[in-house]
This record gives sequence, structure tokens and C-alpha cells, in this order.
Amino acid sequence: MARLLIAGATLVDTVAPSPDPQQRNLLLEDGRIEAWLAPDEPAEGERLDATGLYAIPGLLDLHFSPFLVGAGADVLPHQESVARDVQRAMRALPVWLSGGTTTACTVGAWDNLDLELRDWVNAGKMPAPRLFAAGTAIGAYAGGAWSQEGLLLEVSGPDEARRAARQQIKAGVDALVIQADWPGVGSRWQDHAGSASLDLDEIRAIVEEADHAGVVCCASALGERGAGHCARAGVRALHLTHAPSERLLAAMAGCGTTWVPALAGAAWAAEGADLPNSEDAPADWLSAAARAIQGAVGLGVPVAVGSNARELQATPVQECAHLVLAGLTPYQALQAATALAAAVLDPHGGTGSLLPGRRADIVLLEADPLADIANLARVRAVIHNGVLVGQPQLP
Repeated sequence: MARLLIAGATLVDTVAPSPDPQQRNLLLEDGRIEAWLAPDEPAEGERLDATGLYAIPGLLDLHFSPFLVGAGADVLPHQESVARDVQRAMRALPVWLSGGTTTACTVGAWDNLDLELRDWVNAGKMPAPRLFAAGTAIGAYAGGAWSQEGLLLEVSGPDEARRAARQQIKAGVDALVIQADWPGVGSRWQDHAGSASLDLDEIRAIVEEADHAGVVCCASALGERGAGHCARAGVRALHLTHAPSERLLAAMAGCGTTWVPALAGAAWAAEGADLPNSEDAPADWLSAAARAIQGAVGLGVPVAVGSNARELQATPVQECAHLVLAGLTPYQALQAATALAAAVLDPHGGTGSLLPGRRADIVLLEADPLADIANLARVRAVIHNGVLVGQPQLP
């Protein structure tokens, strides 16, 4: 792979506690960032003039449901047809990449369909983010209907939970996803007798298998009890369909659990659709989530970006904008979409930063995202694995 020199850009990396933009050149080689160079330092290779632009790491999406983007709030995977699910994914993937998302973890797939999608995409068959596939989620036994439909691996007891985790790891997932709880018939989306929930020992069994295999273990939870079990069991990241209490945030802080709030999908719901998996009014949910995000930052709970998108508009860029509305600084929101998300999904693979040795996933912006997070949408070019995506018009 040829060398590429990105010259003249202001580099905005996100691994430091506070922003430190620098006017440097970036030298890329073999899909990796080779070096930061002084503006007048010579280097061999193709030159890309990025004068006046801002370079940030490629964004990550920890909760991407490609088969559901555009489906609306009430459609389940495989409810319509395989062809329709795949069509939605083929439409969403280029949109995510062109908007600066270069890595995503797929969730919500039926019968591990996302493993085939991952293999096809990562082989370079189409412009798309690098995919990590989580396959079908593991959840509590609730009568067997979900398992029969391929939407959930229903388990009862730690031994079945461990067996399901091993089954998924053998199938080739990059991450294990736990559905900590499900509502029972006629129940609310909160903890009570009608819900089907994994207990702490079942979740621990899944996490242990993930740790042994070296794969990521993440979870979704509807209620406080299931979420608390996930944090105590050592789940790396937790997506919640409710605003966490101070008690839950304290537990997450003590266990090092990252929170994936997925505000963009909820904000879309607040504009006209029902909020999936919640009986709260969407606007009330967003307000409560904003307060909780400020509490999370105060307690040291990492907040990372996951879109949970049901519409093409609910991208990681929009998630960053909503995180700023919730009280994060633009730099903190950018960290949530890069360094903090990479710490969960790809801690050793090198995404989420512009430092030498990391993957050459770079977004060139027309304006400073630290001045206004809305500038994340002003994408001039995307570089994925060291290669320009499309034919950008550079100055």
C-alpha cells in the first residue's frame, strides 16, 4: 500500500484528558499512521493537501443495528424478510462511512446474520465501516418463542448461559451481547414479576466465557436490576433504555462499566414516533438522560457513542450533538465517539486515535469540531484503512 501524506491539517486527537490541537502532517503507510511530521519536514509518498481542514480519528458506533435502520420503532429483525433487512443494511452502511464512522459493532441481528455481513464488508466488497459482529443476543428464557424466531438465545441457569456464549464464540462473533431482561406479557419495561431477567450468576458465566476467549462483552438492559447485574458481572459496556439512577451510576463507576446512552434514536422518537422499549414520554426520557449523563461524568463513568439507529438521521454524528446538548463539551463528545468507544470495542486494534501505530482511519472536516460540535457534519473526506473513500474535493 502506497504512502500517503496528509499535509496542512490541524490534528485533533482525543486520547489526552484535554484538547491539544496541533498543526502537523500525518504520514500514512500500510493502513496505519506512520508518523506525525512538522509542516516543513520532507516525506516521500502521495501528498494530500488538507490545508485549512481539521483531522480527527474515525468515529465508532458501539450499538449499530444495520438491519433496522429505516425500519421504524416497531419492526423487529426478520419481521418482514431477509431481503428487506439486507436492503436496509446496504443503504445504511455507506451513509455511516461517508459521515465519518469507520468502525461499528453490529447488534440486534437474527440467526447471526451480521456475521455474514461482517465478512462481506470487511473483505472490501462495498464502502462501509469496519464491522465487529455481535451476533444474536443471549437472554433469559421466556417461553422459547424468541429462540425459535432466531432473535434471542434464551437460557436458563449458568450452565446454559455458558453453553450459549461458547456457541456464539465458536460461530465467530467479535463480541457477546447480553439482553439482561425482557418484559413479560402485559408488563412495563421495568423490573417486576412479569419480566424475564438473567440473574447475576448467568451474566457472570457469559462474561467469563467472553474473557477467556478474548472477546468483548456488552449488554442492553431495560431495568435497574438487570443493569446492576451487568455492571457487577464485569460487562464492558451497557446500553440502557432508561436513565440510570445515581445508585446504578455509582455501581458502574466502581466496576469500570461504560454507558452507551444512544440519545440520537430517542431524540428521533421524540419528534414523532414512540420511544422503543420505554413507557416514558420521549422528551421526559431525554431530559432524565441528560441529567444522568452529567452525573456519570461527575462519577467518572465513561460515556461512549452508540446510535441504536432506526433512521438514517440517527448517526454517531447526531449522537455527539445530543451528548453536547446533554452537557458534555464538544471534546468530551468527540472522545465518546473515538477514544472511549475504542477502549471498549477495539482496545488493542488501534482505532479511535491519530497516534502513530494506530489504524489510518481519519476524517477531514471543514471546520473546527471543538468550536461547534455541529462541524462534525461538515465532512470533506474520509480515509479508511489508509485509503481515501470516494473522490473528495480538497482545496
